[in-house]
Amino acid sequence: MQSVCSRVHAHEIALAIVVTCLGCDTTAPESTLDGLWGGRYAYVTATDSLTLALTQEGSEVVGFGILRRSDDPSRYYDFLRVQGSMTAGSAELSVMPVGRPVPSHLVGTAEGGELSGTVDLTADERPITLRRFQPLPGDAVGTWVLSSRAGPPPEDSRPVRDTVIVQADGRAHRSRAEEGLFYVTSAMWSRRGDWLVLDQFIITEGSVVPPFDSLRVEPGALLRMTPAFDGSTVVETFVRVSSQAH
Repeated sequence: MQSVCSRVHAHEIALAIVVTCLGCDTTAPESTLDGLWGGRYAYVTATDSLTLALTQEGSEVVGFGILRRSDDPSRYYDFLRVQGSMTAGSAELSVMPVGRPVPSHLVGTAEGGELSGTVDLTADERPITLRRFQPLPGDAVGTWVLSSRAGPPPEDSRPVRDTVIVQADGRAHRSRAEEGLFYVTSAMWSRRGDWLVLDQFIITEGSVVPPFDSLRVEPGALLRMTPAFDGSTVVETFVRVSSQAH
């Protein structure tokens, strides 16, 4: 299975999210926004969706999001950069498309695992509800390291290092290095049959980071299959070095 990126350019957007936790005890330890939040948002079509991968450290919240067509996960409108804070049960997040800081706003409330409110990504305000979710199954959770490559042409002997960290809450991290290519990026993952699909954050326009990647889940291994220029297929085998996402 090859990852296909078919980008659809849409209106330039940005949004600020203000979230208030109803009924919270502000003297208790704050809840965390760690994980994935997603839901339908009728941006261009009725099936468009917004998904945020958030990480909270203390009061600081960072992450990224994807605005895309949910009926075709390989098509997306924009990758979004997220940053903000959460204090005393309230979160305020600024979310901007990569390279296009144009203001829009979302104001809502957080209760029972939902972020609900309205957003003006288009010319008018529209309702949106983002729900926390955890992808299943979780049999690929852990730290995976590239252990072998098979099938490259004889002249392709370049060393390749690759580590994929899969977290139970849907977040992921990737670090890949080979000749002429190096990147470390955040990602979100999902399962599509026997395939682990990574949606990798594009930090800048024209980034070397591929927005999507797919690895086949096998007993005790992940396999990444890539066509070589001579028509052969390069098979990269990843082994799990830890069941924890370090």
